[in-house]
Amino acid sequence: MKQNYEKNPQKENISNGEEGKYEAIKPDGLKQSHILLQVALSSGDYTQEGSETLINPDREATIEKIKSGEADGGLAMFLLKIKTPIETEEDRNNPTTIFSSVRLSKQMCGFIADEVGGGLQKRDEVKPSDITKLVKHYPDPRDLEKQVRSYIKNIENDEQKKENEKEINKLLFLLYGERKAYADQIELLKNPPPKPEQRPEQKEMTSEGREEFDHFDAIATNRLDRPTIVQGRHGKIGFGTDEGINYPIKENQDGIVINTEKDAFAVVDAMGGMANGEQAKNSILEELQGGFQNNDSPQTIQKNAYENMKRSGVGSGGAAYVSGKIEGNTLKIAWAGDVRLIIVREGKVVYQTQDQSTPRGLWNAVTGTEAGNTKEEEQKLLRGYRILCASDGLWKNFTSEEVAEMVKGLSIEKALAVIEQKLREKMEADGKPDHRSLIIYDYEE
Repeated sequence: MKQNYEKNPQKENISNGEEGKYEAIKPDGLKQSHILLQVALSSGDYTQEGSETLINPDREATIEKIKSGEADGGLAMFLLKIKTPIETEEDRNNPTTIFSSVRLSKQMCGFIADEVGGGLQKRDEVKPSDITKLVKHYPDPRDLEKQVRSYIKNIENDEQKKENEKEINKLLFLLYGERKAYADQIELLKNPPPKPEQRPEQKEMTSEGREEFDHFDAIATNRLDRPTIVQGRHGKIGFGTDEGINYPIKENQDGIVINTEKDAFAVVDAMGGMANGEQAKNSILEELQGGFQNNDSPQTIQKNAYENMKRSGVGSGGAAYVSGKIEGNTLKIAWAGDVRLIIVREGKVVYQTQDQSTPRGLWNAVTGTEAGNTKEEEQKLLRGYRILCASDGLWKNFTSEEVAEMVKGLSIEKALAVIEQKLREKMEADGKPDHRSLIIYDYEE
């Protein structure tokens, strides 16, 4: 399909960029500390590896220090690291250069060729000097980002648009390194996000948990690389679900349900490759959500899901799931299939459900022909226990023990980010692709 792109009227003068423009907006030490404060109080999307100080156990003390107006060069230092684009033709075959990564992506090369004046047909002729021209023309990464948006907007094919957006966002970080994150944080300084709502002083927990918590009752739609974190009755809950990496079934057939009022949660995974996987997933998600609200038993939820699938014509297709509900210091677990729940503490697995599957496939699930068997167990919880529920997209690539060690000593925010990153890297390399769903519940009482 033919694609039309906006013509950049400045392309003819692309080598005449103002190289000092970026320096003019670099804040001083005090402003840097304020930037870091906004980052610390935001969702965490802007934090990079260098800002790890903001999410360790001293996080609150760090925030108070910045609030008091103290500039901390150590905290701000990571923002000042800026990658230098390649400068010479000799860099073309150097595997450590930016160009060695750029030339492997037809989307990156297409954008660069279009920007420097050669047009898309010249994408195979992009040279290192073209990258240098591009960065000189756009010394501030935010200016190039605006041009990227314009370029992507004019791509007609949705799949091509999605792939180009993914690859060109990688290009921004290749070209500017942490300068891109720095520019994002400057925007936060100029337009700070609203301050988080101040919660009333927390009352002591009762057997029902906290009286103050986030009211969240929904089938989750956010991606694993953009996790949502809410306050439950007994601790923080973080979660995300997406279509995974390099998996042939493009529609996400995993799902997550969270109900903070009932302190209940579940992960669902449709039977990969079976007919009507999306319908099977939705049927059980809907019954789990309604079942949590009505305090239905797991057997009732599975029976209703089966009847829902049967009415919808799902047939032999179906889904596996695991659910948890916290009552006082007891976790009530129910499952059918190989969606796994584990409990960890200090890097060790203290409990895990047993997968109801063999190398040949599931031997228990909720389908359109039967409700399946309901396996139920209870576990006593101690302060500091971390509950993780995930579809087999995680467990096919890492053992429970590896995951427990992976998240040892990390905040829930960092734990979600680390698992997402390692799972993505594994799937992109030599791992087993699949959809990805993960819930982490940090029990605080």
